[in-house]
Amino acid sequence: MQRKMKNSASCVLFIIFLLLALTACTRKWYLAIDESNGSNPILCFSSMDHCIGDGVQFYSLVISEVNEKGKEVQPIWSIQGKSDRSDDYVIKRLTYGVVPKGWIELQPPMEIKTNTFYGVDGGLYFIKLPNGTYQIFQREAFFKQLH
Repeated sequence: MQRKMKNSASCVLFIIFLLLALTACTRKWYLAIDESNGSNPILCFSSMDHCIGDGVQFYSLVISEVNEKGKEVQPIWSIQGKSDRSDDYVIKRLTYGVVPKGWIELQPPMEIKTNTFYGVDGGLYFIKLPNGTYQIFQREAFFKQLH
């Protein structure tokens, strides 16, 4: 009986450790979108809001159309880093549809449609409004506005 309790306790401690490790690895990043470039908006990834601070490190980047529940409908652009230089994986500004140096395109860009939700790497969401501007949602705010 004591052996069974020790195994159960070890299992619980392992799960707690795993959860702590996973939450410690999450990173907070921000997105700003400059629509002045017409159909190819400029995406700004940063460590602080309003495109302030350092860029964000990605090894791949997928922008997907999502439904109103946040479930992926289809990827609309996908790129992956293929560089030997770690600096090439940090993205600050990225023109939609233009593959950065040291990256390859996995999915060619599709048109960003008005009144359609999009997800960026499952962390942030945006919608293109009828006036051509973009509204950006943090993950929590996106799901909150749906209810």
